Amino acid sequence: MPHYSSLPNGLRVSVEYAFRKNKIKAVACTSTLAQGVNIPIKYLIMTSLKSAQNMISTRNFQNLIGRTARSGVFTEGSILITDTKLFDERKRGKGYYNWRDATALFEPRNSEACGSAILSIVQNFSIDYELTISGKSVCKFIIEHINENWSELMKNALNKYLVKKNKDNQLNRQVIANRTSEYRKIVDTIENEICYTLICKSEDIADDLITIEAGEKLNESLALFLADDSEKQLLENLVDAICDKIKKHIAVVPRVSKTMVGVESAEKILSWIEDNEINVIAYSTNELLSYIVELFNRIEDNEINVIAYSTNELLSYIVELFNTII
Repeated sequence: MPHYSSLPNGLRVSVEYAFRKNKIKAVACTSTLAQGVNIPIKYLIMTSLKSAQNMISTRNFQNLIGRTARSGVFTEGSILITDTKLFDERKRGKGYYNWRDATALFEPRNSEACGSAILSIVQNFSIDYELTISGKSVCKFIIEHINENWSELMKNALNKYLVKKNKDNQLNRQVIANRTSEYRKIVDTIENEICYTLICKSEDIADDLITIEAGEKLNESLALFLADDSEKQLLENLVDAICDKIKKHIAVVPRVSKTMVGVESAEKILSWIEDNEINVIAYSTNELLSYIVELFNRIEDNEINVIAYSTNELLSYIVELFNTII
C-alpha cells in the first residue's frame, strides 16, 4: 500500500490503521510514514540515503531507524540499505565521499541537537549576514499586539526597519514574510493545543482552568527545557498573553478545539460560514470556489486571484495551500 504526504487523508489513515492491525504486510512510502507516525515497523528498507540530491541529515536518519522495533510490539528490527552503488563505488570519485557521509550517519557521536519551534520565538534570527533581529523584541511585540493582527503588523514594522537600515530588497522582505508566517503558525498551534486540552478536561471552562492548563503545557514542553532563564520568562509571558486572549474569546473554544487553527482564524471562519449561509444554500462549483478564495484571503496573507486560474487549477492550488497550513 502507498503512503505519502499528499495522499488523501482518509486513505492515509486507512493505510496506517491496516498496518497497525497487521491487515497489510508492506507499505511503500516517503519518509513521512516512518518519521511522523507511531506504527510498528519490523523491517525498514531504504532505497536511498539521499533526500533531494543531498545526504539525509544524521538526526532524520536516526529518527527513521528508531521507528523500527517499537516497544511492546517487536523485540528487534532491521534497517536494510539497498543502494548498492554506495558500496560498489566507495573507492572512487564522488562515491568515496558518499560512502564517507553514509557511514557517518551511524556514528552516535554525530547526533544532532534537537530544537524547538516554540523556543524560536524568543531566539534571534538573521535576515542576512549583517542584520539580526532580537528574539526578545519579537516576543514582546507579539505579546503587546496579541489581540490584533500582530503578524501583519510585525511584517510591516520589520519591512520599515529594512528601509531604515538600507537593507530593503525582495530577498530580505521574503525572509521576513516567511519568518512572521512561521511565528503565526506557532502561536496558533499553542492556542489550539490549549483549547483542545481545556475541552478534554472540562466542558465548563473557567478562567483559572485556562491559566493552570496552559502553565502545565508549557512546563511539559521541550522549549522550556532548552530555554535559559531569560527565555523562560519570555515564554511564560507569551503563554500568559495567549491565555488572556483565549479568555476574551471563550465562546469559540469548543470549536477551536476541533480544528487545527488559532482563535482568530476560527472566528473568521465561523463568521464567513454565517455570512454566506454556507450550510443552507446550494452553490455552483465556481460560486463556491469564489467564496472559499474570499475566506482564504481573509484569514491568510496569500492573495489568490480567481480570474487567473481555471477551476481545476484553482482547486489544486487551494488544496495545496490548505495542506500547507493545516
